[in-house]
Amino acid sequence: MLFTLRPLVLESEGLAAALNTMAEKMNETYNQNVIVETDENVIYDLEMNSQTVIFTIAEEAVNNVGKGTKIEVVIPLTDDAADRIRKFQ
Repeated sequence: MLFTLRPLVLESEGLAAALNTMAEKMNETYNQNVIVETDENVIYDLEMNSQTVIFTIAEEAVNNVGKGTKIEVVIPLTDDAADRIRKFQ
């Protein structure tokens, strides 16, 4: 449960590492294939609160797909997405 609220890896290593850790846990625990596409340059400038919101949204999306389904979940974080997020920082 603590991982869900705000994972330590998000605080210590950033959003990309947190998303990849979540993807690995989903694969190991539920055999759910989650693909994370991030660019470190894109997320470098994002404030921690924005990174937390993105992580929470991604986690909710993965959980809504359904554990154990054969559907792949792709989480892209591109320049375009980051620009939209920066508008709200």
